[in-house]
Amino acid sequence: LQMVAAAASAIVLRANLPIAVMLVFTTNPLTMPPVYYVCYKLGTWLLGEPESAGEVEFSMEWMIASLEQIWQPLYLGSFLVGLLLAMMGFLGMRAFWHWYVVQKYRARQPGKIASKLTTKAAMPLSAGDDPKV
Repeated sequence: LQMVAAAASAIVLRANLPIAVMLVFTTNPLTMPPVYYVCYKLGTWLLGEPESAGEVEFSMEWMIASLEQIWQPLYLGSFLVGLLLAMMGFLGMRAFWHWYVVQKYRARQPGKIASKLTTKAAMPLSAGDDPKV
């Protein structure tokens, strides 16, 4: 269901469809517990609250039962982790795009300079031209 929502959103927003679908797999049943745990720990640290989760059990039943106690630090930590990763992704892609464009520009330049030189050398000299130039 997440893949369908990601694909539909990518089509509507004219985003990269394969990347949108593949990013769904960053949180799967194997990666969700550590991701949520890190977000929860960050939230408790930022709020200055002690951990109120008690005995942690990595299951959806435990998560639903404990949500009333852990929702504030979990959501705060999740929001900040998401914001940080989004900014890092944005800045990383801007840096990569800049590097890519500069590399393409530099690769294109020698051909232009060489073609200008051969064109100028092939032109006949007129009466006022200096042959040494």
